[in-house]
Amino acid sequence: MNPLRDTRGLFMLLLKYIWLLGLWVWSNLWFPPLMVRSSLWLTYLLPALLGLPAPRQPCDQLQPEPEPEPEPKNDTDEERRILLRKGERTARYGRFQDEGEERRRWIADPGEPDCFIPRSTLTFTDIWARYSRLVSYPENPCYEIQGSFEALGLPPESRLENVSPYRYFNLESPFVHWMGYTGPGMVLLADIGRVQVGVDATWERRRRVPPISAISQAFYERDFPIHTLRYVFVACVINENTLGFLSKQLYTQPTLNLSWPDQTPRSWIYGTPEYDGLLGTRIGKLVAYLVLGAFARGTRRISQIVTKSNHGGESACMRFDIETIAATGSG
Repeated sequence: MNPLRDTRGLFMLLLKYIWLLGLWVWSNLWFPPLMVRSSLWLTYLLPALLGLPAPRQPCDQLQPEPEPEPEPKNDTDEERRILLRKGERTARYGRFQDEGEERRRWIADPGEPDCFIPRSTLTFTDIWARYSRLVSYPENPCYEIQGSFEALGLPPESRLENVSPYRYFNLESPFVHWMGYTGPGMVLLADIGRVQVGVDATWERRRRVPPISAISQAFYERDFPIHTLRYVFVACVINENTLGFLSKQLYTQPTLNLSWPDQTPRSWIYGTPEYDGLLGTRIGKLVAYLVLGAFARGTRRISQIVTKSNHGGESACMRFDIETIAATGSG
C-alpha cells in the first residue's frame, strides 16, 4: 500500500468536489433563467458524476396528488338546501343573478329591506323647463321591433305620421341623453345614456341629472296614465355589461343549448336563474328601477324578459313585460 498514491487519490477527489461546487455556484449566479435546482444537483447529478447510485423516486410522487375532499359537515336539511342553492347560483351567473334576485324581491315585497329606489315625482314639465334641447312629436317607431306590436295588443302604426298613436322623444344634454318612443301601454328605449353620478354627489347635482328610469316614466305619463304601462322595449342594446352577459354567459350556458347570435326571441320566465341574471344587468336594473319608481311595491312585477340578437350579434333587443300582481284577500 502506497501512502503517496492514497494521498494523491484523496486530493483528486477533493478537487472534483471543489470543481462541482464552483460549477453549481457559477451556474446560479450567471444563468438565472437556466438555473438548476440544488436538490437536482445533490440528488441526481452529483452521485452520477461520482459514480454513486441515485435514489429512486416513487412513481406516485411524480404528479401532485389531488386535494382531499372536505369532510361532510353535520348541517341540517335546511342548511344543506341553502348551501346548495347558493352554490348553484354562484356557479351559474354569480353577481348578475344575486343582484337581479334582490331587485325582483324589492319589486314584489314592500317589506324587503335595503331598497333605495323611491317613487319618482319627475314630470315632463320639469324636464321641458330644465332642458332646452328636447323635441317631441307624433311618429311611428322606425325600429324592427315594431313588428311585434299588434301581436301584443298594441295599436298598429299609423300611415299618417302626424296622427300616430306613438310619440318620439329626443333629449340631448351634456349629462343625459334619451331617444325613444312612447305609446299606449309601451315605452321603447332606442338610444340612452347618462353620466355616472356617485352616491357622494350633492343632492342638487343628482336632482339635475335625473335617472333614465325617471325620464322614461315622465315621458310616458305625458300622454298616458302610468297604470296602463305594460311593456318596456330596448331596441338596440350595445351596453357591454348587458350585451356581454347575453353573449358570454347566458347564451353559452351548456344546459340551455343556445349560441350567440340568436335572432329567435327567447322568453325568460319570472324567478328562474336566467331571469334573475338578466334583471341584474345594467339594462335589467334600469327597468326594475322604472317599475319601482312608477308603482307601489308589491303591486306590479316583470313577468318575463324576452331577448334576441340584432345585426349579427353586435347588439340585442329586449322586452320586459309588466303585469299587475293580483291582490290576495282573506275569504
